[in-house]
Amino acid sequence: MRTRLRLLLTLCAVPALIAGVLAITPAASAASRYVSVTSKTPAVYKDGKALVYTKCSHKSKTCTGKLSFKGGPATKFSIGRKSAKYVTVKLNKTTQATIDPWKPGGTGANNRKPATLVINEDKPSNTTHTQPVMVEKRQYSQTIRGRVSGTGPMPTDAKVTLFRASGLKTTRLKVFRLNSDGNYSFTVALGTNNSPTEYFRLAVSGVVDGELREWYYQSNGAARYIRDARGVRGVKDVNTSGDRAVVADFTYGHLTGRITGTNHPGGVPGATVRVAAVPIVWPSKTGDRRELDVPFCANDFVKATTDSSGDYSANFLPANGKFVVQVASTLKAADGKSYVKLWNNVRGTCIGAKGASTRVPVGGYSPVLDSSDAEITGDIDFKTTPTSNDRYLILRTNDANRTIVGQGHAAASGTYRFSNLAPGSYVMEYAKRTGCTGWYTSRYKNNYAYHSGEDRGNEKWKTVNGKYPEYKKSYQMGYVAKSPGKGKKGWMYRDHCKEAHAERTSNARQILGTTAGHSVVGVDTTLSRGATISGRVTRKGGKSNKEMLVTAYRKDNKYVARTAVTDGSGRFKMYGLASGNWSIMVNADSWRGIGRSFSGKHSKSVSVGKGYSAGTLYAKF
Repeated sequence: MRTRLRLLLTLCAVPALIAGVLAITPAASAASRYVSVTSKTPAVYKDGKALVYTKCSHKSKTCTGKLSFKGGPATKFSIGRKSAKYVTVKLNKTTQATIDPWKPGGTGANNRKPATLVINEDKPSNTTHTQPVMVEKRQYSQTIRGRVSGTGPMPTDAKVTLFRASGLKTTRLKVFRLNSDGNYSFTVALGTNNSPTEYFRLAVSGVVDGELREWYYQSNGAARYIRDARGVRGVKDVNTSGDRAVVADFTYGHLTGRITGTNHPGGVPGATVRVAAVPIVWPSKTGDRRELDVPFCANDFVKATTDSSGDYSANFLPANGKFVVQVASTLKAADGKSYVKLWNNVRGTCIGAKGASTRVPVGGYSPVLDSSDAEITGDIDFKTTPTSNDRYLILRTNDANRTIVGQGHAAASGTYRFSNLAPGSYVMEYAKRTGCTGWYTSRYKNNYAYHSGEDRGNEKWKTVNGKYPEYKKSYQMGYVAKSPGKGKKGWMYRDHCKEAHAERTSNARQILGTTAGHSVVGVDTTLSRGATISGRVTRKGGKSNKEMLVTAYRKDNKYVARTAVTDGSGRFKMYGLASGNWSIMVNADSWRGIGRSFSGKHSKSVSVGKGYSAGTLYAKF
């Protein structure tokens, strides 16, 4: 009897155990949710459809199931592992009117309403859960609008252009031709779920004084080029009191005045007035600022010329900008010397006046030109017989711009002089020429093998067969007819320098005024005999290694090069290297300076006055 009772109790306990297991199962399923919704505010179209961004987080399996607004029709979905996509969910506009944002009862400009999404997961888990969201009306577009107005002549054929700028690619999207009221507008499409548009750029343009001019929207400055323009984008309306249209107004003005000089008190005719925008960002690297040896001053808006009375008018300028303005003239001052250029009424460079308050706003601007008696003079002591390039000098401004003010050669004795200098800080560069293109004799009657190919066929003028060239451009590029001499058959135009001394830069010297008493004298220096690097170039298959250009250049962004041309055995020797680390390059095109692949030494550290070997360089071309 006891045994039967125990068995009965045991059998009665089994359903309880099963019930306990069943009670645990839902909790395990709830912990296995792999589908989630990341759209917090789905936008509902007029037909009741909404795009809901849905994510599957399972590491190895596809998620399948159904998605719906609570109480509405369900949409099947299948989303790959660890991925996401938009799922189209539709509400029933009749039975779900309380959550339909196209019917009254919501808040904000797009009638936002609370709703619940039901996520019914089938695989890899089998569970159902919900997620609260806010739905709103789909807003299809937004407006970018504004007005073009100002003082001075309105340009003809005026228009505003909408651009897309993506990296280095610029696309002109829409053009709005202005009427007499100057108003413009663009309609731009909002993204999925009323997300903001991409960033656009806006430009205004027109014909002024017979010249097409264009500049870009910048809320607090003058954007001459698209890289400096301010991006604008459309966003959805957020309240019922008004839209969120982007308002970008263009306001223009002009600079006018009379340019006078110490020898032209009534006005300087034919003077140039250059109006430019200050760059939004100055280059941070010295090499970027001076690589091309041109002023990185600004971006020109207008170049105006004074009339016979010295008057000028620079029209259609951004009225909210402050500009750097250069005034220059080829006429002479009262003392017979040339007028010194003015930047913002200051002698020197465009960044001589650094503060925004010193830049020129639109309105009246009438500076007075004058000359300068200030000079920089000095003497160079050479440690060995100098070449012409050893005597080469460059005078630069000592500022971020490093503008070339003057250049030339010292006398054979080493003395030099730079005159008519404006107040400012300067540095002198000695034997630092970055390129020395010229005509050199060649053992070949021509080098047309170098000139084959679409990108080289127009450069055959760089060779001369014998004494007289085939192309007029050879004369235009400095060729003077001359027999090449014994053992030579022609001439080649090469980027080749010959120096014996290491280059150097002086300390900064300050000129404080324009009289002779402000001159800086005794800017002397001694140039050391530079290091040498020698070696030999060979080529596979016994190809010619004669007259190949080998180049060494500084690895510290100073853009200094030394070169050599290989002889009949492929041997070379470069002179005049300053102490430091130099990269080595072998050029197949000895007239062009294009580096080609080779094995061997690619760099060498040297000290002035010493000789070094790069060994054999094995050219692979």
